[in-house]
Amino acid sequence: MKKNKVGHKYGPDSPERREMVQQVDRTVGYIRDKIQYHGLTDRLNIIITADHGMTNVFRGEQVQEIILSKIAGFSFRDVKFHLVDYGPAGMLLPKEGKLEKVYQALKGGHPRLHVYKKEEMPERLHYGNHPRLLPIILFLFPVQFHKGEHGFDNQVLDMKPFFRAVGPDFKQNLVVGPFETVNVYPLMCHLLGIDPEVNDGHLTNTKHMLKKTGEANYANKDFLSFSYLISKKWGCYVPPCLGCSSIHACRIMYIFFPVSMCFIFF
Repeated sequence: MKKNKVGHKYGPDSPERREMVQQVDRTVGYIRDKIQYHGLTDRLNIIITADHGMTNVFRGEQVQEIILSKIAGFSFRDVKFHLVDYGPAGMLLPKEGKLEKVYQALKGGHPRLHVYKKEEMPERLHYGNHPRLLPIILFLFPVQFHKGEHGFDNQVLDMKPFFRAVGPDFKQNLVVGPFETVNVYPLMCHLLGIDPEVNDGHLTNTKHMLKKTGEANYANKDFLSFSYLISKKWGCYVPPCLGCSSIHACRIMYIFFPVSMCFIFF
């Protein structure tokens, strides 16, 4: 998506990113105007959110190089396959009988490098049970070419998107606390009156935003979702009539956290 690429290329606080967000904002404003013009305001539930946040990546003295081959006791001769790119995670497949040697060599090898056996990955990251994951996972702060990045620990405030919703089923003038994005899916299914597939979200985490949590007249209501970044800081279209908001986690609206980034090299 072009909006996401602009954030990566120029950074989330750049003028280029600001212009891109304003373009999206004008589109959202146009759609909302047409909804009102055609008399659909009382029939349409609207959710405006994003799939992730984004943070600035700084260069120069704030960037640290992590050169795996220079870590004492580690050698790529002990690795059968490695998957390391410019994102915030990497994976290694040690050769037969070399897993513990590779793990012990890398663990503690750099203060910004977090090394896990996949079964040791924090449960909250949901990144340790899939059979395609390699035995050793590197979790750090890389990025060599991008000025903006996401995919870091989801407890980092910059990684959290925002959530706004308005419609006949949502309460008005309500500000709620942060919640995990996986809870949006069961909420949308509930609004549409359909049974959700198996997922990690729960309607109990969002039902306090709704006027009623029982059966609704779904036949006379529709649903629209915008998965874009809309920011008050950039003068965007966030009308006061929006019903529910969760803005605590949206980094570019109010807050700025510099992060010391790292590169990872072979």
